[in-house]
Amino acid sequence: MKIFNEVLSNDLINEIFSEIKSKTSAAKWAASVLLWDNTILNNVMAPVLQTPAEYHGEKILQEVKKFLPDHIKEYKAYVQYYIWTKNSSISLHLDSKHAYGATIYLNREWIIDEGGIFLWKDKQEKTDCYRAYVPKYNSMILNDDNEKHLVTPVNPFSRNFRITVQIFGKKEA
Repeated sequence: MKIFNEVLSNDLINEIFSEIKSKTSAAKWAASVLLWDNTILNNVMAPVLQTPAEYHGEKILQEVKKFLPDHIKEYKAYVQYYIWTKNSSISLHLDSKHAYGATIYLNREWIIDEGGIFLWKDKQEKTDCYRAYVPKYNSMILNDDNEKHLVTPVNPFSRNFRITVQIFGKKEA
């Protein structure tokens, strides 16, 4: 995993929130429990809502391109917005069907007690220990080495939903 800070411009983040807000009122969201493979939904208590980044996907890709290693820049990518509802999570899994995955965190403040912590098994680590990352505003975690990972449940008493941009590089069919 690679972690980068300040990956998007403030103007683009404001545009993203406008798009998310417009889609929320227009009911253009799908639930993870309807779309994701059952293997990554083990013990998941609530859905993650997702929608394509129709208007700002290309802008997002342009701004993050400078953080991507050369070996993955050639892959076409698709960009989505995720709203992690209270109790939502994702089970331990690999993103094997993707060339890479990236998450950009958009909450201006996220407290560790609110859950939604990203955990991964570092391939370089020889023990069964996992690494953890607490969401930090405008940071991006990049999985370009197909490392196992999960997201812990968002606390049911969290003051906010956890908002992310998800980018997946498409493997050639």
